[in-house]
Amino acid sequence: MRCKNCGNELKSTEKFCTLCGNYVDDEDLPSNSLEDDRLGKMTKKQMKHEKVFDQEPVPEEEPVEEKKKDKKKKEPKIEIPDDIAIEEEDNRITDPNMAAFIGEDYKWVAERPFNIYALLLSWIYFLYRKLYLIGIIGLIVTGIILVWIPAIIVPYVILSMVFSGMFFNRIYLLFVERKVTKIEQTESDSGEFGVEERCKKKGGVNVWMALLIFLVFLVIVLSQFVHIQYNGKISKYWGETSSNQANCKTFGKRISTSFTDYGISGELQELVCEITTTPKKTYNIYVRIIQDGKTEYMYFKPDDDGYFRVEADTTKIPELETLQKDYGLTQYYQEMLTMSKELASKFDSMKEESEYEDKLMEKGKDKQAKTHFVFTKDDIFG
Repeated sequence: MRCKNCGNELKSTEKFCTLCGNYVDDEDLPSNSLEDDRLGKMTKKQMKHEKVFDQEPVPEEEPVEEKKKDKKKKEPKIEIPDDIAIEEEDNRITDPNMAAFIGEDYKWVAERPFNIYALLLSWIYFLYRKLYLIGIIGLIVTGIILVWIPAIIVPYVILSMVFSGMFFNRIYLLFVERKVTKIEQTESDSGEFGVEERCKKKGGVNVWMALLIFLVFLVIVLSQFVHIQYNGKISKYWGETSSNQANCKTFGKRISTSFTDYGISGELQELVCEITTTPKKTYNIYVRIIQDGKTEYMYFKPDDDGYFRVEADTTKIPELETLQKDYGLTQYYQEMLTMSKELASKFDSMKEESEYEDKLMEKGKDKQAKTHFVFTKDDIFG
């Protein structure tokens, strides 16, 4: 480099010309000359240190485990466009017409998968929410099982309660959706306000209808148990009649299950119970059995201790006749033989009497409680 004033050659580090004293500006210095000169005087160790600080800082490597955690945290989320996200939401929760149809608790019904009220009330809750078809079908099935298959009534009730609690909300929302869609189609000319008002009127709950249907169900089921004869009039003696029938069935079952104790090997086919009221109320049991391929009849009468003893038995007729012929019979056995010979006709006449009493009750012309009852084997053990 040379001085601009006198042309004297200067060193790159000199600020004044040694010949004329002219000041040397930094602009007059060649590019990188100052930096090169500075670096030229630096030691290798200083140069290495300088380069390190001149470079951009390199981030420290994180441990592998922390990197894995960060990767899990920083996984890219797939953002769903707003219009798609809205469509994926359950529109039923925010649909004003469905909200109007369901009522104040529409969010509770729409958002919760389990309904505690449906669990406790089962089919009655379906009726309460105006799902009449499902509720009535459920009650009919309940009645059939209660009357004809009572052995499974407990597991059935538990199953129906769990089913109602778990699936009512889903079934109800589908029902509401269909009803609202139909209203929107038929009432399209009424405007939004008109449609919403129509939904309020058609939806909601109906307590009185649910209670009415349930009461009809109870009357039908109870009538099957107490066998109330109904033909425009309910017998005023039905209470006593029901009590008599229940007692007859109990005594008949007790005797039928004790055949072996009486030395009877036959199988019960039919049973008739006759109630006499003089001198005191007495339950007389007549049975028809099949023994050794033959039809036989027996008559049981309770003693003072309530134990039933055999008063007549068609299987004993041959034996009693032989004794009568050879030795004669005492009065007790003579009466037994006579009654045994008449048992078949006595049995048939009491069945006719039971049918006659039923007809009187149907016509409302009965004057007292029913005193003759007929039971089959299935009635006794069913």
